[in-house]
Amino acid sequence: MITAPKDAIVRITHCTICGSDLHMSHIPSDVGEMDSAMHKGDIMGHEAIGIVDEVGPEVKEIQKGDRVIILPVICCGECFYCKRQ
Repeated sequence: MITAPKDAIVRITHCTICGSDLHMSHIPSDVGEMDSAMHKGDIMGHEAIGIVDEVGPEVKEIQKGDRVIILPVICCGECFYCKRQ
């Protein structure tokens, strides 16, 4: 369900893990604080490919049925930090 006008719902078809995920899954037991980073049932992966199922009314660049890549970096494109050079 779309909850904001600039949202999109993407049906994930493929997902992968990257180096930061691998570090989390291969932590030696003597590391200490990081030793408890992963728990049974945790889902890894923050880079995905999918198909757009639904878009909000203010979404102009993609439409239902488009294949998209979801990057680990999220930006709005409109705030001060996104617009600065």
